[in-house]
Amino acid sequence: MSELKPCPFCGGKAEVKVFETKSIFKKRKIYFYISCSLCHAGTRVGIDVENATIDWNRRCADGH
Repeated sequence: MSELKPCPFCGGKAEVKVFETKSIFKKRKIYFYISCSLCHAGTRVGIDVENATIDWNRRCADGH
């Protein structure tokens, strides 16, 4: 996993968040997102840490 950049809004520390869901058929799914520990800004929820990290580290000034 790539290193997480500081929060683009407040400069706070970013953290990987994980949560799990279960369907009525007992099917388990795990999701990930990145969130700031200070202002709680975050990425969209995804199925893998790597894509959440890419979303978090993307900045408008990067030209992407």
